Parts: sequence; structure tokens; C-alpha cells
Amino acid sequence: DELANMGNSRAVNLLMAEKENAEESLAGKMTDALYSTSAVTNGIIGLPFMVDDSASTEYGGIDSADVSTWASSMDDSSTTMSMGLLRGKFSDCSDGNDTPSLIVSNYDCFDKYWQLLENKPEFRVQNSNNTLKFNGADWTADKGQNGTGSGTADNYITFLNEKYIQFYVHPDDNM
Repeated sequence: DELANMGNSRAVNLLMAEKENAEESLAGKMTDALYSTSAVTNGIIGLPFMVDDSASTEYGGIDSADVSTWASSMDDSSTTMSMGLLRGKFSDCSDGNDTPSLIVSNYDCFDKYWQLLENKPEFRVQNSNNTLKFNGADWTADKGQNGTGSGTADNYITFLNEKYIQFYVHPDDNM
């Protein structure tokens, strides 16, 4: 053990540990930015702005009124998750075969969906990356997703079509 922690081997282990810490820190900062509800001028404009259902939403310089098919759909009156409610929202976000490919929720909603599938194990497909499937879309839980959990009405399930989401970094902007 002493030999393994000497010289070059120890330096490599230290560098690997620092690299892992930097990756975790960056992942945390990206999560914070992705779910941020604060308007920014030089960073990531968070998902809450992208899926805002108000009539006057502008995202990335594009007014949602100019692109009516871009409109999001929100249900802020339901307090109980059901397969019917999920199918309805999925349909609201679909246009023919152009459907959401990714569903993101907090862990509370993810667990509730898992429970809905308990009596239907043939529909529960869990991937190696710990996602479930819903209508062909991967459903994943993220601790950064808005909502307090505990069955409250402020929990969010976001249906996204990755075909229309790109991450760009401007070469002249050092965030």
C-alpha cells in the first residue's frame, strides 16, 4: 500500500481525484443553470423560460407568438398523477410522429410514475442509465428539476423533444 501511494502513482491519483471533483462541480453548476428561473444575459437560459406557457414568452430572441407550434402546455390544476393525465400532456406536446424524446421530473414525480407501473411490470422498462420509458421517451429524475416533492402542486414534469434543443457556446463569450 505504501508503494502505491508514492511518486508518480500518487500524483496520478491526486490528478484523477481533482478531475473528478471538477467534473462534479461543473455538473452541479450546469444543473443549477439549466433549471434557473433567473433571467441571464451571458449564460444558460433555463428550462423554466423555455417551457413557459405565458402568451408573451421570448426565448433566445424568438417570440413564442411567432412560432405557435412552439407553445408549451401546462396543467397547474391537477394534484394526482395518472396515466391519462400523462398521456394527455404527452399528446399536447406532440405533432404526429414528432413527439417528446425526453421527460424530466424531480424524484418525487419519478417515483409516482414508477408506482403507476407497479401493477403493469410489462410496461416498466428501466435502462442502464436509470431511466424509465413513457410512450418511447426516456423518463429521468433530476434533483435540479423544480418542485418541492411531497405531493404538492408545484412539481413539474417536463416533456422535451431533443430534436429541437441544441447547446451552443459562443466562441467569443467566456462564461
